[in-house]
Amino acid sequence: MYRVYASPQRLLCGCNLTLLRRFNLSLLAPLRLFMMVVYFTALVCAADGSDAMIRDGSLARGYTDSDYRFLRRTTDGCLAGSFICLFFNCWGVVTARTLRSGLMNIIHSCCHATAAVLLITAWHQGAGAEHIWHIFYIFGIIPTGLEVAALVESYCRGMDNFF
Repeated sequence: MYRVYASPQRLLCGCNLTLLRRFNLSLLAPLRLFMMVVYFTALVCAADGSDAMIRDGSLARGYTDSDYRFLRRTTDGCLAGSFICLFFNCWGVVTARTLRSGLMNIIHSCCHATAAVLLITAWHQGAGAEHIWHIFYIFGIIPTGLEVAALVESYCRGMDNFF
């Protein structure tokens, strides 16, 4: 009969600290989930205040209704694209295919935190709606492209051996 011995537990000052050994699981994955919620909340706030952003920050005095409708449609498209990008990021988390990658967790946490801060700042300052587009391009499309590439690679490698 074969016996498999477990490795001895590492003790640091008499305590078994797994934080240093499992940094991704104990800190980065919850941080990524929290930043996704913060980014979602910022998107909802920006969607709610986008009308004031369009009227106060983007349109000149004496604007026509067609100018407003154009900016309203483009802003709605940008916000819808941001929600779709967030859905793809959530898909990688829900299926746990990219949640195990520490680098992806760091990238997404930083991008979601930065996008949330910039969206709330633009919403609070009454900046123009074009700032939402810049935030969407940089902090929405690039991380989602990385997420989609990681998901495609994960699905191509098979269900049992990912990350």
